[in-house]
Amino acid sequence: MPDYAFYTTQYLGDSIPGDEFYRLAKRAEEQLNIYKRIYTVTAPGVDAEAMAICAMADALYFYE
Repeated sequence: MPDYAFYTTQYLGDSIPGDEFYRLAKRAEEQLNIYKRIYTVTAPGVDAEAMAICAMADALYFYE
């Protein structure tokens, strides 16, 4: 799972506060794991899964 430093420096996210990130990233990671069990998921790059988790965490934060 990516950490908050990855979210802010690599993903360049700025909407999720640091104290909320881990909770949302955990939920996003669990959802990605569900997708990986159901579908064939291939990561096109080294950080692709971490980027996906950050994007999903951003969406979760937005809809909360």
